[in-house]
Amino acid sequence: MPRITTSIHGNAFCSEQYRPLFGYDLVGNYVQTGAAADWGDARGWGRTFTLSGWYHVAIPTPMYVDGQAYYLDEVIILHSKSDRMVFDEVHLYIAGSFIWRGVSDIPPPNLLFRPRQEGGARFQTNGGVGVSLHFSNTGGPDDFVTFRGATATFTD
Repeated sequence: MPRITTSIHGNAFCSEQYRPLFGYDLVGNYVQTGAAADWGDARGWGRTFTLSGWYHVAIPTPMYVDGQAYYLDEVIILHSKSDRMVFDEVHLYIAGSFIWRGVSDIPPPNLLFRPRQEGGARFQTNGGVGVSLHFSNTGGPDDFVTFRGATATFTD
């Protein structure tokens, strides 16, 4: 059974919340609406976020190799975080369509997901794989999650 593993750098992660540093409130007043941490702080091997929210990464995805379809086996998220930045759940997408939600199959420091359809079948990769992760900051401004990278394994 041929396997393909792809990975992407931690700086590729982004916040799914649009929070400009400055903007207009609901009654038209120009106000500061967020902080630089909303966009993530990219340094070295990763991108660090400090707010509760959804964070996304697109993983390089093989669809067909020599005419053979491929299926998603597992996704691993490499990250570090403070104790009060809590992982809640993951949503997986293929070709922009929601396919699966779940929690990690292993404890931190990394997250492992093995998405399966009802009955145990794997998902065919007929488009790019997207991963959205929700973290809750239950502490304060010094709490964080730093994404170091993401890896996915595909088999035929």
